[in-house]
Amino acid sequence: MIKTRKTVFILLLLTFTAIFLLTGCEDYEQYPDYAYYNLGLDYSGYIVLATSLEDTDLLNSLLSSFTDETGFRVLVMPVPNSAAFELGRNGDVDVIFANAPALEWQFVYGGYAQSLYDVMINDVVLVGPRDGGIEHNNNISDSFFQILFSNKPFISRGDGSTLHLKELQLWSGFYFNQFNNPFYVESFASMRATLSRAAEENAFTLTDTATWLAFADRGDLIVVCEDDFRLMNRFTVMAVSSSDMLEEAEAFVTWITGSSAQEIIRNHGLAEYGVSLFTPSN
Repeated sequence: MIKTRKTVFILLLLTFTAIFLLTGCEDYEQYPDYAYYNLGLDYSGYIVLATSLEDTDLLNSLLSSFTDETGFRVLVMPVPNSAAFELGRNGDVDVIFANAPALEWQFVYGGYAQSLYDVMINDVVLVGPRDGGIEHNNNISDSFFQILFSNKPFISRGDGSTLHLKELQLWSGFYFNQFNNPFYVESFASMRATLSRAAEENAFTLTDTATWLAFADRGDLIVVCEDDFRLMNRFTVMAVSSSDMLEEAEAFVTWITGSSAQEIIRNHGLAEYGVSLFTPSN
């Protein structure tokens, strides 16, 4: 079994994780060589990975290849970034794969990890109704300005997810108070559910490109703003210094930043969408 303290903390986090699975990660499943946390199963010998990555197809491909090449097995804890770093500070996970720059450097400077390493970048785009009054552009501050001061409907995830936090960072960075817009609402739902609501209500929302390309019921939604450097979503990986499987954790960090994993990332989405959904960092 996982060491006692780890087991206790994971049990306390079970309810939160279940909610996250139901709202943001609908496709998580069990696999023989790597697994997503399920109460009652024995995960001794697994590298425990906390991640906010919601693209389960990519994660499954990466973990399957990692196990095939190294023999190490991985237990995935799918949680938002804030929970991932809390797990790390408590010594309850071995690796963190996240996309929250401020939290990442706080973690490293706090001595919980020796360093962090870039893995990949995922673009975020602003989508909205075709006749919404905002022309296609690459200036997110101008787009947010028009949404706010023209009282255009905007649906926020409002769920504390990485994308929600990025959205809040953008509003505050532009010194805009989004709540001054009476048509700004929070869905408290997954990205796909938020996109569905935006399509139904002809509203604007931020989405990652991977979810957008896989989203079929777009209605009149189109991409309104893209290719602004402020919309880049950067993923990093780090081994937790207090891990009792530090050698294995560091092996995962080395592997996912190496050529084999980077090629998987580079090719992800090409066959289905004609474009790569993520840009590898190496």
